[in-house]
Amino acid sequence: MPRAVYVLAIGIFAMVTSEFAVGGLMPEMAGGLGVTISQIGYLITAFAVAMSVGGPVMTVALIRIRPKPALMLLFAVFLAGNVLAAVAPSYPIMVVARVVTGVASQAFFGIAISVAVRLSRPEVRGRALAVVLNGLMLGTLLGLPLSTLIGGRLGW
Repeated sequence: MPRAVYVLAIGIFAMVTSEFAVGGLMPEMAGGLGVTISQIGYLITAFAVAMSVGGPVMTVALIRIRPKPALMLLFAVFLAGNVLAAVAPSYPIMVVARVVTGVASQAFFGIAISVAVRLSRPEVRGRALAVVLNGLMLGTLLGLPLSTLIGGRLGW
């Protein structure tokens, strides 16, 4: 199986970890941004709405770009959104950061899955797809608790 399949899984792991980290850091984020825990919960909703609405639009917008540059662009946008979130001085800026990362995540997922299938020989395509989607499962299983632990100790 091509190494790129594992790289795609790592990218999805990072994005899923970022997606769910807010759930484990709600009290810390509420205190840091001066808002209620309920308002922090809306950051999860903002991410999900951005994924469901903006992600497909972004994927279609990138359809004419070769997959590798498209994935690199999406990861750069995702990284920029996370940097913005890390330095967000206010709740509205954090909402923008979550929307940016949500759009980039969904588009990355779709393109990464198709790339993994195209890169793999027919007899291992199912396994390649499973490896890429393991990034999703491991992000939930390991990324969320790890980000909660690190964020709780070092500050979100």
